Amino acid sequence: MNTSLRIKFGGLLALVICWCVFMVYLVSYLEWMPPLPLLQQFQNSGPSDYHMQESKPLLLPKLAKNDIFPETFHQEYLKHKILTTTIKSLAAATPLSPVVRVIVTGDSLTIGGLVALINSILSNTKSHVKFYIVITEEELPHLKTWIHSTKLHTMDYEIHTVPLSGNKAAAHLRKVKMEMNLYFPNLEGKVIYMDNDIIVQGDIMELYAVKIQPNTYGAFAQDCSSSSARAGGAMGRPRYASHINLHHSHILDLDIDGSACPFATGVFVANISEWKEKDVFERLQGWVDAHKEGPITGLNPGVDEIEAAMLIEFYGKITALDPLWHIQHLGLGSTSRHSKQFIERAKLLHWSGHFKPWRHWSAHSEHWDRYFVPDPTLQFRPIRKRS
Repeated sequence: MNTSLRIKFGGLLALVICWCVFMVYLVSYLEWMPPLPLLQQFQNSGPSDYHMQESKPLLLPKLAKNDIFPETFHQEYLKHKILTTTIKSLAAATPLSPVVRVIVTGDSLTIGGLVALINSILSNTKSHVKFYIVITEEELPHLKTWIHSTKLHTMDYEIHTVPLSGNKAAAHLRKVKMEMNLYFPNLEGKVIYMDNDIIVQGDIMELYAVKIQPNTYGAFAQDCSSSSARAGGAMGRPRYASHINLHHSHILDLDIDGSACPFATGVFVANISEWKEKDVFERLQGWVDAHKEGPITGLNPGVDEIEAAMLIEFYGKITALDPLWHIQHLGLGSTSRHSKQFIERAKLLHWSGHFKPWRHWSAHSEHWDRYFVPDPTLQFRPIRKRS
């Protein structure tokens, strides 16, 4: 090996040795240096703390007099920038979504519909849904067994019971939509109410996110489309005049247009806090009390005093729902005016009417079958399937 090569090799070897010594020094320095307060906070926090961590002020070392930019301050500053970027990225990737609150009811005759409704909602959303269930006391053990013995065991729910059975229980459960505050006094904010003869095919978060317009009491589906004409029977398309008694002494002075289009109360989105503030619950009860003096219901046999009270109180004060979020009157018979393609696109199917999908061969009942969860106790079985 000539002299020039020896010099080059020796220089390279010296450079490698210096680099190794520097790396050993750097590693030992970092191991000796105590962890930064911000880094400790970040390491000890979980994903739920990201927003909280981002809002806390950075505790940087104080600058000494005449000390323009000390090394420790520079290190803290750079690490703060990296951590802040990471926190913001993680927070953006996991946004905090609201809990969708759904109020439902059921008894011994409708508990299968209640379970199918719950399963359809959970099957078509990634959002957190909490169910507020009102059920008869005798069916409580049955429902709990059904939930905890099937794929529904992870659902979030709260139950209130009524100590009634039979027709009295059914009448009591119909009033839940106007007595939500009594059953769940701590419930506040936006809620969705649904009858138990419903299947949800869309993402429930989309319904929950509906903006309730100012000076309205909630989002309801109107009921004057051609698809609902059969509900009026001989009276033709549903009108206010067929749903409420416009000649009632308490209604005469309200200036309600009898030809106006009513709305359906089997599904709606409302702000329960606003109903409390504006005494809506009390006023609805006032109309039900007035029904005892003389009927507030019209000639349509499918309208009870609860629906009539809401039609009167909310006249001209509703936000209209997208029609696809309430396809009604599927329980009027075994046939339907809707095509299979339309029913597939619909986001909510409602078997309002006498023909319930668990009792009869009703229109499009195969869609209900998709979400029915068999009863592990075998107490409830769709009648049409027993053969």
